[in-house]
Amino acid sequence: MAATFTLRIDGAALTVKRKFLFKNQNSINFVDVIPAASNDPKSKAWHHCRHLPSSGHELTWFPEKQQDLELAAQQLDKKRLKVSIPDHPEIRTVEDLRRHAEATGTVKGQARRRDEISKALTGFTHSPLIEKLRAQVIEQFFAAFDGIRLYDPTEPGAREFIFGYNIAAEQSVVATLARLASQGHAYSQFLSGLLAASKDDILTSRAVQFFLEAHDQGLPQALPALAERLLAERYFSDALQCAAIAVAGGYAEARSVIDDVGRATAHALLETPRGMVGFFQYLVEQEIDPGVRELLMEQRPEWRPKTHEEVLAAMFARQRGGNNHV
Repeated sequence: MAATFTLRIDGAALTVKRKFLFKNQNSINFVDVIPAASNDPKSKAWHHCRHLPSSGHELTWFPEKQQDLELAAQQLDKKRLKVSIPDHPEIRTVEDLRRHAEATGTVKGQARRRDEISKALTGFTHSPLIEKLRAQVIEQFFAAFDGIRLYDPTEPGAREFIFGYNIAAEQSVVATLARLASQGHAYSQFLSGLLAASKDDILTSRAVQFFLEAHDQGLPQALPALAERLLAERYFSDALQCAAIAVAGGYAEARSVIDDVGRATAHALLETPRGMVGFFQYLVEQEIDPGVRELLMEQRPEWRPKTHEEVLAAMFARQRGGNNHV
């Protein structure tokens, strides 16, 4: 089955990776694992995806989400953390620093070379440096999070989303979150996607990229939130594929987007050389990536195309059933 598929939007081709939420080591910050009952050896642990708040306003109504917020805010890609070393302007990130240590370190062992060069250039050995930079990003995130506000969902024409509300913020907050997103902070990537997609209700490739970066780090709401917005912009094929990937990855709630795509296209017909066909049928059978289609068929086996023999068998079965009632 497909490991990836390509999403094309706003003139850009973006790769959507197939992720398995519960097998990804990064996903632990976004999943609440409830252990199996000790007195039942057949029972298994139950996974519950944290429903992350989009703004501080939600915490007023749902204070229990505070712990989810704090746990999820810990996840970031350490390699992308920014490092400032004036004497070495070519070293901009932790990844750059590690490459420099590998090339110039004089001691044996990767960890010792990183400690040697990190200490010489920053005054900190490598792990303490990482933790210092990480703590700064998380602190800045919480300060920016307090500046996010919700759009009024009751306004006429307001779009309704389940997996990430329409949000707004001052430009300084937007810029801060985008900067933290560039440093690999997953929650900032997700919120930056919401902010970029909320402006003027236009989904840009920049917003999509933010969602996909958060998805790559195991944040479960990112892909369904993207799927909802793709559907709102009538990118039916891409919305369907994103939702199918999310469900296959372990986020069962994304099934609602698959249903929404079906409802949005239920009465549309498409003229083909073979005659008129249902638009949704065409999407499923012709438009989506074959590997993603197979995932979708596993999730919705009733949508699997029937062979000619199966169609005839179903027709004869109905006839036999009708004759039984004569």
